[in-house]
Amino acid sequence: MQINSASNETYKDLQKLNQKKYRDIKNLYLIFGDDLILEAKKNQLIVKYLNCENEDSIFLSDKLMLSLQEGTSFTRGAIVKKDTKNIDCPKILVLNGVGDPTNVGSLLRSAAAFGFEKIVCDNNTADYYNTKTVRVSKGAIFYLSLTRCDLVSYLNEKRKEGYIIVGADAHSNNTAVTPINKVCLVLGSEGLGLSTEVKEICDSLVCIKTNYVESLNVSVAGSIIMHYINLGGLPK
Repeated sequence: MQINSASNETYKDLQKLNQKKYRDIKNLYLIFGDDLILEAKKNQLIVKYLNCENEDSIFLSDKLMLSLQEGTSFTRGAIVKKDTKNIDCPKILVLNGVGDPTNVGSLLRSAAAFGFEKIVCDNNTADYYNTKTVRVSKGAIFYLSLTRCDLVSYLNEKRKEGYIIVGADAHSNNTAVTPINKVCLVLGSEGLGLSTEVKEICDSLVCIKTNYVESLNVSVAGSIIMHYINLGGLPK
């Protein structure tokens, strides 16, 4: 049976999942598009399909399906449960106030590609499960351990465990990172960089040398640094 009215209670519940507080309460979020549906299905995370024939699905009118999305026009989607996997990883990506969900999604994709399977962020970072973040991650979100916590306490604890804390800072003179066995790479907000409290914890700060521009977009810079750390260190 197709839902045609925006006043339908099931549809209202779906709309609520576009808000972080309801995603947190329900431990659910929305995905759209066949590629993400396929990846979520591989990981056994789908709770209910949207407009998917031959599946346990909720069917919405074209108008409601379009209204449910934020800037896309996919014909199929799904309700997905959050994955609470905890991966013990020697390479951890830490996000300190990265507010743009598109940048967070790009960083999740790069993190998966370069072996940073654990992601930790603070409360000033965009929600991992924002539909833009999920879409831009291209399915990488389903393969990562995702945590949100107080970064100062977390980084101090990781140092005790033998991790080196490396912060990305566009104003640092250091352009090299030597090989590190256990590392937390910390990326700051797009406009402000690392917070003072987090910067003070860092064992070293590193920047990427650029010409003509003062700094790179955080997702680009973070991806480059992760790539080089994955290879054994940033070149001098």
